[in-house]
Amino acid sequence: DASGSDVVGMLLEYEYFAQPRISGLSPSRGSIIGGGMLSVHGEGFMDGGVQCRFGTGGSSPVAALMVSSTVVKCLTPARTEPGAVRVEVSVNDGVDFTAGGLEYEYELEPIVESLSPSTGSSSTAGQVVTVVGQNFVVSDTLLCYFGDDSLGRALYISSTMMTCTAPARSVGTVSVSISINGVERSQTSVVFEYASERRIGG
Repeated sequence: DASGSDVVGMLLEYEYFAQPRISGLSPSRGSIIGGGMLSVHGEGFMDGGVQCRFGTGGSSPVAALMVSSTVVKCLTPARTEPGAVRVEVSVNDGVDFTAGGLEYEYELEPIVESLSPSTGSSSTAGQVVTVVGQNFVVSDTLLCYFGDDSLGRALYISSTMMTCTAPARSVGTVSVSISINGVERSQTSVVFEYASERRIGG
C-alpha cells in the first residue's frame, strides 16, 4: 500500500566554485598536425574533470592534466587548416567553460628540405648553416636542433629560408630539425655531417 509506505528523501550536494581564469598560453602557436603539449596558465583550476577546448562551434574538448591551481596541460588537437582559435578550460567535465580564453595560433607544419652547406668542421663552433624548406614564419622562439641540442634562436630569412648556428661536435652525422614555437620539433629533418678539418681542407 503506497499510502502507508515511508517516503525517504535524498539530500544531494551542489558545489559552487569560482570561475577559473586564463592568463597565458605556452606556447601560443603550433602546427596543424597537433599533438603538442600546451600549458595553460591562470587561476582557479581544480581537479575533478579538467578539459581544454580549442575553438567553438562544436569543437570536441580534450582531456587535460591539472598541474596546479594555476597550470593545466593538454595536447593540441589536429586541425585541417591554419588560423587562430580560442582556448577555454573546464573543471567540471565540460559542462561549463571559461569565458575569457586566449587565442592559440595554428600554423602549417614547417618542412625542412635541405642544408647549405650540409657538411661542416667538427672542431669549429658558430658555423652558419642555411636551412631551405617550406612554411617558415617569423617567430621569437625560432630554434634549430642539431641532434638533441637546441641552438637558441635562429634567424628567419623568408618563408622558405632561415639560418642556424651549428655547435662544435665530434665527427659524425646528426639530424637537423627546426622549431617554430620553441617546443615542438618539425617532423621533417635532414642530415648534417661533421667532418675533420683535414677532410674539409682536402
